[in-house]
This record gives sequence, C-alpha cells and structure tokens, in this order.
Amino acid sequence: MTVKKRGRPKTEPDKINATIRLEKTQWESIAELAKKFDLTRTQFISKLATGELKVSHQFPTRAEALGEY
Repeated sequence: MTVKKRGRPKTEPDKINATIRLEKTQWESIAELAKKFDLTRTQFISKLATGELKVSHQFPTRAEALGEY
C-alpha cells in the first residue's frame, strides 16, 4: 500500500489530502474491514484519514521477519 501525502494547509491541520493506491486484493480486504464497521470502503478510508477511526498494526521485529526467533 502506498500513501502519498500532499501538503497540509496550516489553517486546517486535521484535514489530510492523501492519495491511496491499492492492489485489488487490498481493496477487497478494506471492503471486508469496512463491513465490520458497517461502512462503505470510501467512508472507512475517509474516517481513517480524519482520525475518527484508529487502526493499530504491530510490525514484526527484524528477527521475526528473518525467521530468527
């Protein structure tokens, strides 16, 4: 997933103008997540961008990623 952030006006710090490019499978995954919140994909992404919804994701450590437990 690639997110490109464009300039944020200093007068409106809460608004984020972001272009999100996703693969088809990622769109399907987002649709499934959105259904859990009873939202459309667009509403789900919008709420993430405005901070109404928070998503946390724990990335693996370097050792876990390389299989060195």
